[in-house]
Amino acid sequence: MVRRLTTTFLCACLSTLVSACNRGAEPAASKPRPEADARVRALADAYLQGYFERYPDAKTLYGVPGAHHDQLPDNSFEALKAWHAKEDAWLADAKQIDPAAIVAAPLRATYAITREALEGSIGARVCRYELWTVS
Repeated sequence: MVRRLTTTFLCACLSTLVSACNRGAEPAASKPRPEADARVRALADAYLQGYFERYPDAKTLYGVPGAHHDQLPDNSFEALKAWHAKEDAWLADAKQIDPAAIVAAPLRATYAITREALEGSIGARVCRYELWTVS
């Protein structure tokens, strides 16, 4: 339950940071975004979308507009393997990004939160949290 709440909290923080990054968009006349910033944005967006697909009940918890409130996570072995593969791929992508190359301060925070969430989730797999809420 603690991991679920921690992951959920990190997801909420990530969602807030990603949406905050989208609000203060630079004018069209400004220079294009650096590659590292674009990669962080794509990684965070993919992770957040994947997280909500994996844990559809989190959309209800956070009041995501337009969410279906009648779904639960699929804890089948195949679904868990697929989720673990996605997490592994996202973390590999995150490790390929040089944090020093990230220009926008909010995206540096987004990068750190996303990477920490992925590393924490991968490290906690041994705990088998998917079995904790059986009751």
